[in-house]
Amino acid sequence: MKDNKSLEIKISGMDCADCALHVKKALDDIPSVTSADVLLGAEKAIVYYKDIKPLLEDIQQAVEKVGYKAYLESEGKPEPYPSDAILQFGKTSIFLFIGILIAVLGITLIGERMGSIALIESFIPWYVWLGAIILGGFPVFSQVIRALSRKQIISHTLMSASVLTAIIVGEWATAMLIVLFMRLGDFIEKNTTQKARQAIRKLKQAAPQSAHVIINGKQSEVPIAKLNAGDIVIVKPGESVPVDGVIVDGKAVVNQAAISGESMPIDKEAGNNVYAASIVHNGSLRIQTVAAGKDSLFGRILTMVEEAEANRGEIQNIADRFSSIYLPIVAIIALATYLVSGNIIAAAAVMAVSCSCSFSLATPVAMLASIGTAAQQGLLFKGGKYIESMEHIDSIFIDKTGTLTLGQPAITEIKTTNNHNEYEILQFAASVEQYSEHPLADAVIRKAHVSNIPLLPINEFTSEIGHGVSASVNGTYVQISNHPYHIERKSREIAERMEKQSKTLLYVHFDKQLAAIMGAEDILRKDAKQAIERIGHINKENIIMISGDHTAAVKRIADELGIAFKAEMLPQDKIALIQEAQHKGRRVMMIGDGINDAPALAQADIGVAMGSSGTDIAIETAHIVLLREDWDLIPEAFQIAKRTMRVVRFNIFLTAIYNLTGISLAALGLLAPAVAAAMQSIPDVGIMANSARLLKKKSIA
Repeated sequence: MKDNKSLEIKISGMDCADCALHVKKALDDIPSVTSADVLLGAEKAIVYYKDIKPLLEDIQQAVEKVGYKAYLESEGKPEPYPSDAILQFGKTSIFLFIGILIAVLGITLIGERMGSIALIESFIPWYVWLGAIILGGFPVFSQVIRALSRKQIISHTLMSASVLTAIIVGEWATAMLIVLFMRLGDFIEKNTTQKARQAIRKLKQAAPQSAHVIINGKQSEVPIAKLNAGDIVIVKPGESVPVDGVIVDGKAVVNQAAISGESMPIDKEAGNNVYAASIVHNGSLRIQTVAAGKDSLFGRILTMVEEAEANRGEIQNIADRFSSIYLPIVAIIALATYLVSGNIIAAAAVMAVSCSCSFSLATPVAMLASIGTAAQQGLLFKGGKYIESMEHIDSIFIDKTGTLTLGQPAITEIKTTNNHNEYEILQFAASVEQYSEHPLADAVIRKAHVSNIPLLPINEFTSEIGHGVSASVNGTYVQISNHPYHIERKSREIAERMEKQSKTLLYVHFDKQLAAIMGAEDILRKDAKQAIERIGHINKENIIMISGDHTAAVKRIADELGIAFKAEMLPQDKIALIQEAQHKGRRVMMIGDGINDAPALAQADIGVAMGSSGTDIAIETAHIVLLREDWDLIPEAFQIAKRTMRVVRFNIFLTAIYNLTGISLAALGLLAPAVAAAMQSIPDVGIMANSARLLKKKSIA
């Protein structure tokens, strides 16, 4: 478990997984640092410490020694995000590189056959070749030298040794070609990393940078970092909402796609909540600030997406461990090739073809692409290891109230008496309840609103605890309470039936005579049943609703869904149930939204929080957060995990087969060093192309 003290540092210049690994090792070596997470996608490091806070100067020196820059975000601006034109240029450059690669390989092979390479070498003095090689390869050679000073072997160490070998035996053109392909390989890997970062950067670009604030009656534009809770901000049509807050004046249509992934805008007015990064249309708003910047919901989403990279799965850990021993193994193979065959050129080819970058890239590129794209759809994975774990889930426990149900009462039945009709009952009852603060009052008013029933003016409104509310409506004395003045046998039977169905009852009286019985209950979310049906790979008997509610209410919802249930459960009971399943070897997902669900979310192998309605503690504890109340995101999470792991496995398979083939051909003397150097870049292109499929949003069925 991480120490609770941490320092966030921006890191510039990281282009590959090896870069992040070198920075991490440098930070871990600082005496006051207990551990560090280096996030390639977010271009930052989180440095953890226990007692003594590490000095910024120590961090900067350690990072600079391995070839990168470190700074606090407030001290400098990060490198600008690449525009679409630059990204398109990068894509075009890859195809151009492939064309150049084919041309150079052709020239090299033909030149070797015809002896023209040796002829060219004889016309150019050796010191010109040497100068060109040093100048072209300096960025790479300097990294290798710094790594060797720390007794480390990096991906370019063996390729640099291959260059040196070619120089020693006088193959200047070969050495120059190896340098060329080393640099082109670096470019491809950098472009691959930038492509993986694209989804995360699109999220960042939606973050507002400033706000129009009312200060002493005047409107001023201030940076987001200087906003405080309670500040009144103004948002005009077409502008982005800069804060989380409550609308105090105005009406507008608000697009919350950046927060929830929903494409349809929502009507907002005074009293409604709005969130930073939402876009205002057809109106303007005055908003009282509740949270801004990193404290806003959008800011927290960004932080969680960026830091998700730190939670790496077992596949990535295996790849990292393999990469650490791969290069020494290749060095031994190269040495054995030379000792057995006496062919130093074959040994150089083995080293030239052996770049380990593709092993390091195989998993994180796919994970970064999936996490960023899923977040844009309203689905937040807090790390690659949770994407990986989704494959193994075989049991799902689900909270009821607020998760499977709406978490608020709704009027589902109205039984009238004495020739009254439902329209009249609803109109009179809702007119009285509009002045009540009771939770069931909203249910009555919502029912009237949905039925397009207008409210009437009232007189002499009174509200008494335990006696309900009353008022005069059109000369009729209306009283609404949870018990009747007098109830006949037929009405009593109706009430008893409703109570057995776990409905909360409201008795409506006109002039002290029972006019109607209303039944209210928490209703099932309309998309929950279909979503559970879509999770077809998990047996229905292993999908269990667990709730603290009484048995009848829980059974009603469970029967509607066709799943098992456990009722009247305390938080500790939920944890015990999950632990029991885990002890039996089950892999458990827990879905919830409340404070009482947080312990169970933490205990489960995968905890899923309903983000938009969930409590802060549930969101912080969960491993996956649904940024909108959409149950279709649950089966979509399984589909994303399945697609991602399929891409990861293919990346690893491609890399392993390709490198094994390349090393074998080189060791047998069938691969020239220049061709081997060109080949080492090709897996990176394949990994990028394969992983780029995850950047495409899939429509949620």
